[in-house]
Amino acid sequence: MIICPWKDLARYESIIPGLKEAMEVLNEQQKKVIYYRYFEDLTQSKIAEMMGVSQMQVSRLEKSALEKIRGLMKVADD
Repeated sequence: MIICPWKDLARYESIIPGLKEAMEVLNEQQKKVIYYRYFEDLTQSKIAEMMGVSQMQVSRLEKSALEKIRGLMKVADD
């Protein structure tokens, strides 16, 4: 079965303003990691190479950024 990501687009459009706001609280490195991972679809290893850090550091940056975003998005839903 093929899943179409655009099928529920209207459902996701409502979170865009909150997501933009949440992105503003990230530091520059976290923003870069999120951008490269989710908008450019790069691997952690490639991002590490581009940023001059280890893959483990990219992993930590990604994890902390997602935790911040999730926390802020959850507060916005409440």
